[in-house]
Amino acid sequence: AWADQSNTGYSVLGLRYAEADLYGFKCDIPPVVKDEHLLWVNYIQRPDGGSDYNGTWGTSNLLRTGNLLFEQAFVSIPEADSRVQGAISFIQNNWVGGTDSQAMYCLMKGLQSYDIDTITVGGNPVDWYDVLADYIIAQQHPDGYWDGLGWNQMLDTVFALLTLEKVSPPPPVDVELDMPACACDVDGYDVEVTYTVERIPSTGTVEVYKDGVLYDTIILTDFSGTESELYNIASDAPGMHTWKAVIDVTTGAGAQAHAEDTGAIKVCETPDVLDIPDQT
Repeated sequence: AWADQSNTGYSVLGLRYAEADLYGFKCDIPPVVKDEHLLWVNYIQRPDGGSDYNGTWGTSNLLRTGNLLFEQAFVSIPEADSRVQGAISFIQNNWVGGTDSQAMYCLMKGLQSYDIDTITVGGNPVDWYDVLADYIIAQQHPDGYWDGLGWNQMLDTVFALLTLEKVSPPPPVDVELDMPACACDVDGYDVEVTYTVERIPSTGTVEVYKDGVLYDTIILTDFSGTESELYNIASDAPGMHTWKAVIDVTTGAGAQAHAEDTGAIKVCETPDVLDIPDQT
């Protein structure tokens, strides 16, 4: 297939997620892949520092240059390199603030990949993320979606959310309570809390509540996977008792995730049985 600097950006997005430690895949990318891609990166960059579409006979724009910067990071070109500085200069010289949704997403990918928080526009420092975030939030409809940003409603909404997340998707998390529906007061019961953080090592807590009062806190540090905690309640007061488990975690990149589960158990009073007549 004929390569272009739009679909190439998405191919590299998949490769960068595949190799990243942060997201838990940690795949080894064969060196030849990056060596070959370096040829493309050098070919598609124009003298103005920006990126063309599928050749060097056209024009540069912000969307493709955001992808270019993202790809330069993928092939490990240092930020001080003239090619990277050329791409950054093109972005600074052609900065318009809020633009179409896909261009903002690609700019975010590129600038974030070099941990660039501030660019210089007209001699003044600009927090590019604040500018894009303010613009995106102002364009959101009351129902929660975006449109009119260069693409259809679905794509505009997806690109807007991804840009706001700064390449930091929250990890899928879950927490479940397992307990019987009823128990006797003197016999007690078990409550099992099972918690899961998928793929992305995260730090946070699992808080367990009994009858609205904090019962236990499980500390999670760079945790991913599934584990369980078993609580043996030796005895309990008769009546209805509620349990709740809440997991809150944050990734190294700052993405937050939350889940919770609730349950209830009826504890019955053990009857006193006295003076049973001899049945023999």
